[in-house]
Amino acid sequence: MKFMGDQYSDIDRLIGLYLSQRASVHEKEALERWLQASPANREVFEQIKSVWLSAADTPLSSEAKQVRERIWKAGTESVQNTKPTVHRVLDLVYLGKVAAIFILFLLGAGLFSYWVQENPALILPPPVALIEVNNPSGQRSFHTLADGTEVWLNAESSLKYPEKFSDTLRFIQLDGEAFFAVAKDRQRPFIVEAAGIQTQALGTAFNIHSYPEDDTVQIALLEGKVRIQSNEQAQTAILSPGEVLLAARDHTDFHRKPFNYENTFGWKEGILIFDGADFNSFRTAIERWYGVEVTVTGNPPADWHLRARYQQEDLRHVLRDVSFNKHLRFSLEDDQVLLTF
Repeated sequence: MKFMGDQYSDIDRLIGLYLSQRASVHEKEALERWLQASPANREVFEQIKSVWLSAADTPLSSEAKQVRERIWKAGTESVQNTKPTVHRVLDLVYLGKVAAIFILFLLGAGLFSYWVQENPALILPPPVALIEVNNPSGQRSFHTLADGTEVWLNAESSLKYPEKFSDTLRFIQLDGEAFFAVAKDRQRPFIVEAAGIQTQALGTAFNIHSYPEDDTVQIALLEGKVRIQSNEQAQTAILSPGEVLLAARDHTDFHRKPFNYENTFGWKEGILIFDGADFNSFRTAIERWYGVEVTVTGNPPADWHLRARYQQEDLRHVLRDVSFNKHLRFSLEDDQVLLTF
């Protein structure tokens, strides 16, 4: 059975594993994404779940009984007509459990189909829309999500999230950098995934810095508490306020240390800080912050280290200041910057 493309082609297996309490964390997350995709998906799941939890003698309509009896008969005939050897008993017990899970899924789907047929005027609402926000270089933005969570999105960054969160989970995907002031909701964990690292919070404020060119993903906690783990669960950490986690891109190492407030959160207040930045870091920051392209002639000194702080400063002023301190020439025309050494 296929739902929403190949990534959900084994949804019957996921539901069976979940209801039998054998689903892994990743399988539970995959099922949750399928449930979020459409109210119709959740309705099917609830029908199957109610059948799973109900007793065998639960009253059903005559039509539903016929569906149940026909499916169970078809699913059990082959097992009843086979005389297993001693060596195959365990295999048949396992197969019987798998068959029972699949049969219950079919039964739930049959009951749902019967319910829809009995309610021809029913019009299912459309699937929940997925919102994608992309900031180019030179642009920062502020967003309020459906649950009241506030998000400051940095330049060259993007967010993906559902227009309306599900009843059990708030899931966000981030590329780049963003600050989150999460609305408190203990019934629905708030999870941000960035570069294969998941940060989970119930109600807190934290910053995630995850640009592709960086060696590490940086997660800084301002208040509250967050739990962080890699997608493959190889590394796990819980942060306290005032700590920043440095996670290697290959997820082999998690390292915590205290953070400097302005260095970490200043960007959302328009503060551009260079704390011993080398030339390549300086160049990337200028391009990202102001939305320009920097061209270099000559060779920047190998010992370039820039320490400076600019708040809501015009690019020309920044370049004038840096050129004076680092003995270089610059020209600025539209979105093109030329630095000459």
